[in-house]
Order: sequence, then structure tokens, then C-alpha cells
Amino acid sequence: ADGLLVFTRLAPQIERKLTGAVVGIDMGVTHTVATSDSRFLDMPKLLTKVERQRKRRLQRKLARQVKGSNRYGVTKLAIAKLAAKEVDRRKDWIEKTTTDLVSDYDLISLEALK
Repeated sequence: ADGLLVFTRLAPQIERKLTGAVVGIDMGVTHTVATSDSRFLDMPKLLTKVERQRKRRLQRKLARQVKGSNRYGVTKLAIAKLAAKEVDRRKDWIEKTTTDLVSDYDLISLEALK
């Protein structure tokens, strides 16, 4: 009556086979993720060489432009699009990596970061 529609859908329960595998994970500098069973997972470069060069060029161009001008806004938008692409690729890698780890191991321990 008040225009509010709510749709719900329950996800089906998925039967998971237990592997019994246990792993410890260490977040590092040399390798993004190192597991206790000597598996190293490194995040790939988030921008291609051409994209990195373009981003640097646009940032230099932005530094020379007059703040508040139309071209300043266009350049800033182009930099923001490249930054968003970088964020999307990082999130995608994290999602795929965590999904892979969860499917391979039953118990995962992480280091205590301060």
C-alpha cells in the first residue's frame, strides 16, 4: 500500500566436502600471501604498463592545469576512472583468492596484525 516491495530469495544449501586441511596465512611484503604449506600468492600488477604511463602523464598534466577549470575536471575524471579500474581489479583478485583458499582448506588461521 505504501509502494514498498520486498523480494527475498533463499540460497540453496550447498554440500561441501570436508578436506580436513588446515593452513596458516601470513600477509607479507615480498609475497602478498604466504601459506604455511609453502604456497605463495602474489597480487598481479593492477594496471597495465600503458595504463600506468597514462595515469602518470595525466597526473603531471593535472598539476599544470588551473584548479577549477573545465579541463581540470576532465583530467581529474580520467584519473579517477583509472583509479577505479585499479580498485576493481584489486577487489577481484582478493575475492578470487579468498574463494580459492576457502575451497581448499577447512580451517584457516591468520596472523594477528596490529
